[in-house]
Amino acid sequence: MTMTAARAGRPDAETSNPWRQVYFLLAAFDVFTVSMSLYLNHRIMTIYTRSVAVGQAWAELQHGASELGQLAAAVNAPGNDVFASHDIPREAERMGRARQEFNQHFQDLRRTTLALTTEDQAEPLLQDLDRAGAAVGRAAAEATSIFDSLRANRVDEAGKRMAAMDRQYGQALVALAGLREQIAAVQKAHFDQQTSAAAVLQKSEYVIAGLILLMVGGALLHARHVGRQAEAHQRREREAEFRTRFLHRVMAAQEEERRRIARDLHDEIGQSLTSLIVGLRVLTEAPEAGLACEGAAALRDIAAATYDEVRRLARGLRPAMLDDLGLVPALERYILDYAEAHGLAVDFRPAGLGAGRLPEAVETALYRILQEALTNTAKHAAARQVRVVLSQDGGTVRAVVEDDGRGFDGEALPRSGGVGLSGIRERAALLGGSVAITSRPGRGTRLEVSVPVAEATDGEDPGADRR
Repeated sequence: MTMTAARAGRPDAETSNPWRQVYFLLAAFDVFTVSMSLYLNHRIMTIYTRSVAVGQAWAELQHGASELGQLAAAVNAPGNDVFASHDIPREAERMGRARQEFNQHFQDLRRTTLALTTEDQAEPLLQDLDRAGAAVGRAAAEATSIFDSLRANRVDEAGKRMAAMDRQYGQALVALAGLREQIAAVQKAHFDQQTSAAAVLQKSEYVIAGLILLMVGGALLHARHVGRQAEAHQRREREAEFRTRFLHRVMAAQEEERRRIARDLHDEIGQSLTSLIVGLRVLTEAPEAGLACEGAAALRDIAAATYDEVRRLARGLRPAMLDDLGLVPALERYILDYAEAHGLAVDFRPAGLGAGRLPEAVETALYRILQEALTNTAKHAAARQVRVVLSQDGGTVRAVVEDDGRGFDGEALPRSGGVGLSGIRERAALLGGSVAITSRPGRGTRLEVSVPVAEATDGEDPGADRR
């Protein structure tokens, strides 16, 4: 199957990622929330502007009603002032001008009322306005009668007309007071209506605020998830890079090991076999039996040494004792050869392992880890004594290698280390274990490896079926 076919057989990772859908959902939610917020702000500004405009119009109407009252007083005044001034023509002219101004303002106020109010609102207002206009008209008629009576020198009749005029003026004032009360009531109703609408919008703003908080929380959660994904991606890249470097180092180490084995085979085994071939040729040409026996004995020694060398090389590659007898006997044999080869005093202490066998992967990994650790000690530590402890406590096996060598600065040691330390860490990590290295210059080095294992049933041999 080609890569294209493999990709066609499964959904795209990006489109199937639920967090990508969450991102688009949050984006749509952001647009919706911002749009709703702008709409509510527009509504609030509209209500405010309309409320100010309507309030101003009603205030002007209220002011117009007050001015109409002042004009009514101007219509009524000449009928009273004529008794003091005795200037009938002038007072009559004053009343005419006042009546004309009253009528003009009355008509303007009526048109404004009709334009500003609904039919239900206009009816009571126009009734009070019409009553005020009618009362002022009757007061003007009484004032005209006063002027006529005074011209005829009927002072008593003029006094009675003045009282009637004042009563009509009072009725006009009462009607105008009712008009102002009606206007104030409509203003209050309008204010209450606008306040109620603003309260509804305010509640909506609370909802929008809650949605914004929810949006922010969702964005934070999404950002946190994206951050974790980025960290996980970076961690995977680092691990892949580490594994790649480690693989290159392992391959280089394998090639070096192969060169060493090839050199040992050529130098040791090859030379021994060559000696055997030459010796056998000489043996066949020996003129006497005694010389043949001496040559056979020498060849036997060469064959025995060759056999030991082959066994040594085999143990270095894969000790059969590890498969046949288990980890502890294989380590005892390896440590014995190691101490003899490097001239070190090695104290090996196995504890708590019992008679059972560990899982094959654990035994192989611990053997190679301890082999690598001891090799590093021989190469770099310049130690005289080494202590190796192998113990099991419940579901954990611990291996400790301590030496009294030169040590090093543990904090300055790179995380990857050399090929040896990288191999130790990699083998432990494959089993879910951990590696701790403690060292100080001149104080030696301590390496501790912990590996989890499943606890075997008592008496059960986990390695019984290995063959």
